[in-house]
Amino acid sequence: MHILTKFFVIIAAMLSVLLAGLSIAYTSNADALRQNIETERAKAQMAMTEADTVNAAAVEIRRQLNTVLAASEEDKRELQRNVDQLNAEKTQLASDLKKLELSSQGHDARIEEFTALVAAFLEQDSLRSGENKTLREKEIAYLRKEIDLGERINELGSQLEVSQETNRTLQEQLADMRDRLGTLQNGGRVDVGALGAPRAPDHFRGVVTGVTRDAAGKLLVSIDAGTNDRLAERMKLNIVRGSSWVASFTLENVNLNDAVGVVDLSNLDVQSGDEVVPAELDY
Repeated sequence: MHILTKFFVIIAAMLSVLLAGLSIAYTSNADALRQNIETERAKAQMAMTEADTVNAAAVEIRRQLNTVLAASEEDKRELQRNVDQLNAEKTQLASDLKKLELSSQGHDARIEEFTALVAAFLEQDSLRSGENKTLREKEIAYLRKEIDLGERINELGSQLEVSQETNRTLQEQLADMRDRLGTLQNGGRVDVGALGAPRAPDHFRGVVTGVTRDAAGKLLVSIDAGTNDRLAERMKLNIVRGSSWVASFTLENVNLNDAVGVVDLSNLDVQSGDEVVPAELDY
């Protein structure tokens, strides 16, 4: 083989080895480069995603800002309308104030006239007040006399009624005594203890107010009626409860508006609140 050919073969072999090393280095560098490219591409994608998110948030913020701005513009227009209205009212108030100032001058003159009239009226009222006071005092004195007379008339009327009832009771007692006397004259017997005992008015109604016993053990009954109700000592009365007869008692101590009697006979226990009626009523 020619020496040049051998030289070229050696050169080719050396170049082949060098090319193989370069190929290996290129392959290694290409994989690293590809890895870096993929990494950078992923980072770029992430950055784009974040950018989209930021852009969406920016769009939302811009929308909210536009809404706030629109509301602010509306508030501004409303405030301007209020300012215009207040200015109009201010102008109207200034005009009204001017009118009031003009009219107050006329009012001052009228006030002076009214003051003079009031003073004159007060003077006349003072005179009338004195006259009215005198008339009222006379009227009050007359009314007092009239009231006193009315009370006196009522008192006399009550006394007259009591006298008439007493007279009627005495007449009844007298008739009863005559009957008993006639019975005696005819040979009959008369209960002397009942002779002359007064009778309670037929319309009388009372209420038991208390029940006690005295030192001797007698059952005492207090009622809410007295001489004003035409009751008297030794009167016989019944105590009833509904339609039931409770007891009978005889009055021993009679005042104007209350009385106390001794129970003679009882069917039930006497209680406060029981009704008191004349003994002549049947139960």
